[in-house]
Amino acid sequence: PIARTPKSIYTKLITQMAKRKHLEYRDMVEAGVGYSPDDPLWERYAIFPVYEYNLCVYYQGRTYEDIPGESTKRFPHRSRVKWGAGYWVYNINAVRTGTPETVVLVESILNVLSLRWKLRELGWTHIVPVCIFKHHLSQVQAIKLLRCKGVKEFCLLFDRDAIGEMWRSVGLLGNKVRVTVAEM
Repeated sequence: PIARTPKSIYTKLITQMAKRKHLEYRDMVEAGVGYSPDDPLWERYAIFPVYEYNLCVYYQGRTYEDIPGESTKRFPHRSRVKWGAGYWVYNINAVRTGTPETVVLVESILNVLSLRWKLRELGWTHIVPVCIFKHHLSQVQAIKLLRCKGVKEFCLLFDRDAIGEMWRSVGLLGNKVRVTVAEM
């Protein structure tokens, strides 16, 4: 984690990436972001851990620098993580331990960090952002979200390229809560 090595070149690169995304160093520390200079597959990536019940169950990488035409994200290979992106919901612990009325589903961990920061600034504790991965809400993710108590609405907030898939996902959330779809 960058919190352990604040003077590292990797921490500086991650901090610069955070600033480009309108975030700060403290946001990355709070998210538990780290790096791995020892693994050539992950050396170019800030590594975001995904926790459920205080256990790291998954991780996603984001490049330090945006390279035109290349994906900025990296997901672990199946050989490294048995259960892939479709099983996990980033920031679901905040939904489970809090009492949010609205849960906003977004497509990126960085969107969660930005939205969480803005919601705190406004004092809106009744809204919690979470991230599902790869523009797709799986049945497992839907079940986990529906089991969270007190949620009255799910808002699916995605970019134009994913909005069609999100409309197809509305049915997974059933008719137990209100579901809205919005373009980011």
